[in-house]
Amino acid sequence: MFVEKVEKMIDRIAGHKGVEGVIVCDKDGAAIQTTMDNTNTVMYAEGVRNMANIGLSMIRDVDPTNDLTFIRIGTKKLEMMAHLNPEYVAIVVQSRIKTSKN
Repeated sequence: MFVEKVEKMIDRIAGHKGVEGVIVCDKDGAAIQTTMDNTNTVMYAEGVRNMANIGLSMIRDVDPTNDLTFIRIGTKKLEMMAHLNPEYVAIVVQSRIKTSKN
């Protein structure tokens, strides 16, 4: 049941314009499902995990009872968004470069 829900979520999100990849990791950071190649999956999953740990540390310094649930990181070319859940992390990588309409 969980895998079916994950696959539907990935298909829905991956169909949006500009989405370059979707990764779903377990709570330990291992990829459960991905639309990206292994190299990019590992790179983005580890990067988001590191940023999430930094963000959580900052939030806990301000309010020890609070939790980090979402992060969004933007670069000139890409934007990475991650939904953090106790059981899994869903990561979306999308292009920030606007394409001109024909």
